[in-house]
Amino acid sequence: AAVTDVFGYHALQLGLPAWHALRTNRMPQRWLAAQLESEHLPAGSQAVHLWTEFHALPFAPASVDLVVLPLSLEQSADPHATLREVERVLVPEGRVVICGLNPASLWGVRQRRSRWLHRLGWGQPFVPTQGDWISYRRLRDWLRLLGFEVESSDFGCWQPAIESSNWLRRLN
Repeated sequence: AAVTDVFGYHALQLGLPAWHALRTNRMPQRWLAAQLESEHLPAGSQAVHLWTEFHALPFAPASVDLVVLPLSLEQSADPHATLREVERVLVPEGRVVICGLNPASLWGVRQRRSRWLHRLGWGQPFVPTQGDWISYRRLRDWLRLLGFEVESSDFGCWQPAIESSNWLRRLN
């Protein structure tokens, strides 16, 4: 819904091929870029148009109208460089939609707990362990330093941090 009515000609999704973030957008040119070090694509993933490093995008300056970053900053080796590169390729008055996981949520608590237990030899982390989750306030500071104006912020995905389908059905 955040990208449906964004006007322009060129839209780019960086990462997470399993999530079709640009499917409701009406721009004529929509691309999906994946990280070079990504080895496999999960079932149901959309076709990747280009393999690149997110801190070195192969686009001219001021050439992209919309950039969507679904969990891309968390998985980036250098999230600052990724944001600088997004700022470089974005047209003036262009839009950036950033989706991430909140480290202050119950999911964040569960992830910290599972990482700690994994270090002790028990279990596996709940969600992927690449990178660190970036707090909302920290991300806003980074965006302001790059000259972005934060237009709106939404928090969603109010699903409990559990894996059991039985419990998810009960709590529905």
